[in-house]
Amino acid sequence: MLEYRGMTPEMHGPWDLERALPPAASRRSVAWWVEIPLGVGLVILIVAAALLIRNGIGSASAWADVVLTWLLLPMMLVGLLGLAALAGLVYGMARLLGWLPGRAAPAAAWLVRLSGAARRASNRLAALLIRPLAAGAAIEAGLRGRRRG
Repeated sequence: MLEYRGMTPEMHGPWDLERALPPAASRRSVAWWVEIPLGVGLVILIVAAALLIRNGIGSASAWADVVLTWLLLPMMLVGLLGLAALAGLVYGMARLLGWLPGRAAPAAAWLVRLSGAARRASNRLAALLIRPLAAGAAIEAGLRGRRRG
């Protein structure tokens, strides 16, 4: 188990440490993890809006371009994740194809024997069905030949 400074033996995990923090430390933690990133994001957004308006690019078209860019970024990241997953699958298949032939040779030999046995069995079964029909056709052809002669 991970140990943290300030943990006592009766604490069972990091969640207990957070409950044990004094209120001032908890407030600092919230500030660093929530309020500061939120504030920095808002400042960046306000600065970008101010620069667009100040430079005379306050038209709807410019804002539409900015919004479209922000909408496309998450989709591009998802596409990048899909590309990474595909690359991982290709790598895995390459490794598998290097490992598989040696392991598959006994199974391939067994499958060849099995296919030969299946072919022989199907030929015998077909012969059981075809021979009576062939004999009947031969008898019928012989009877037709006697009637004409």
